[in-house]
Parts: sequence; structure tokens; C-alpha cells
Amino acid sequence: MKNIQHNPNAQSVALFMALFNFNCINNTTIISANNGAAEEDGNGKLVGAVMRESLSPKEKDDIPFFLEPLSGVKLLISTMEGLKVTSVVTDDNGIYCTSLPSGSYWIEIAPLPFGWAKDLPAIAVISEREETHLDICIDTSSTL
Repeated sequence: MKNIQHNPNAQSVALFMALFNFNCINNTTIISANNGAAEEDGNGKLVGAVMRESLSPKEKDDIPFFLEPLSGVKLLISTMEGLKVTSVVTDDNGIYCTSLPSGSYWIEIAPLPFGWAKDLPAIAVISEREETHLDICIDTSSTL
């Protein structure tokens, strides 16, 4: 499994993903139309979590930092040339999973009513029969 991590709180997101990773396999509502057949047809998978930072000020040495999973967040997946390939929406646990042919993809997020995705846009390289991990953190404690 390849990881694409831009988040300074990668350990928190990694722990969250370890607890909820089974959703990608068992929840066919968030897997593309081939119902998880990536291993059989040569596709790879793009998986990850979308989390929101706490509404408190930025992390300080004596203040804990909290992440909250976000459901219903739509990720837009395009070719490097800008052609839309698909989109995927996070489940109730903030997890998303989709099957894609091998190649490089441009990952963006649909406009949000709050915050901004400091980890996006990103480039994900999908390899045949492998999972590529992209965790995304939505910053609600500051403005652009």
C-alpha cells in the first residue's frame, strides 16, 4: 500500500483509518460500480479518510488537537489532463474508497460550506492491484 500524506497529524488519521478500514471492503456504496473487483480486473484502489480539525485555535503544546470524521464530502477525480473520471463521497465514518485503472490522477474536493482542504489538490498514482492511501484534513480554524 502506498501512502500520500500531507497531514502533519498523520498518526491520528492513520489510527482512525486502521479502526475503520474494513468499511472500504464491506461497504459497496462507496466502492465504484465494479463492486470492489480491483484485485480481479487489474485496477487499483484509492482509499482514505476525510477529517475536520477541531474548531479551536491551532494546536499548541498544552492543548490537545482533535480530528473529526466528515461524512458526505465529495472528492473529484480527474486525469492529469483535466478530464473527469469519477467522484466518490465519504461514508458516515469519513472513509472513501474507489477503484481506478492504473495511472496518475488529480484529486480535488467539491466546494465546502466551511473550511478548506489544505491537502488538496493532490496527485495520486494508482498501481495495478494496489491500494493508494490519501488522507485529507479540512481546516476550519483559519481562513485562506
